[in-house]
Amino acid sequence: MLIAVCHTSQLRASSNAESSLESAGFAVDYVALADAETLADPADGRPRRLLAAARLGTTRLIDNIAVEARTGTDEHG
Repeated sequence: MLIAVCHTSQLRASSNAESSLESAGFAVDYVALADAETLADPADGRPRRLLAAARLGTTRLIDNIAVEARTGTDEHG
């Protein structure tokens, strides 16, 4: 799965991911968008990953997903 995110919606993507996890019953430790190779703050033109850690009961789950950077703004601002 690949998520396409423009620069203006990066924070929204993290917030939506966190809300989705919480709605599913997870206790979210973190959701962050990072550079896919360095894990630093994402820079324009670089591959990105959306990282998440959350707990379900006593189990801590850690996962990530590729995020495609789009240029410009999306139709939702």
